[in-house]
Amino acid sequence: MPRWALLLAALGSATGCVTTIRPPADPKDPVSVALIDYGYHANLALPGPNGTSTEYAYGEWEWFALNNDAWYRVFPALCWPTQGALGRRALAFPPAVPAEEILVFTVGRAEAEGLLDRLNRRYAARTEAPVYNPVVGLTFVPDDGSYCCFANCNTTLAGWLRELGCEVSRPTCAASFKLAPPPGSDP
Repeated sequence: MPRWALLLAALGSATGCVTTIRPPADPKDPVSVALIDYGYHANLALPGPNGTSTEYAYGEWEWFALNNDAWYRVFPALCWPTQGALGRRALAFPPAVPAEEILVFTVGRAEAEGLLDRLNRRYAARTEAPVYNPVVGLTFVPDDGSYCCFANCNTTLAGWLRELGCEVSRPTCAASFKLAPPPGSDP
């Protein structure tokens, strides 16, 4: 694991940051999505046709896309806005990737298709050549959004989950997620 990931994981563990995801109750035309928690980073897999899915990730361009993860880059990336990166890859569904945890839950099909379409258009709108990162297995393009402490991979993922109709607890400071039952299904 890169040194920066260890530092961020330690910071997240020390502050006890766990983000709870509560899927929508009774979504219309339900479809399964997956949050893939790699420990140091979490991504979202949205369903496609014929048992496929597209995994999307957001991160800092130098670290996540280019593996420029020297320890001294932690502070610039978190303390002032830097170039964001949008990464993706095709997967089978449910995802079978080496992850700490894969959380599969149900959302409305229209919301999942809408988010996938928006992310696909955002990715395709870039004119730069995509960059493949073999370490994380994703292909990246620079994103229009800036990456910093308050607009990072976890806050972006939380926004995507909210677009799917999920309730997402605060804080979203670390890639530590747990799944709660939908509203109305608590004992």
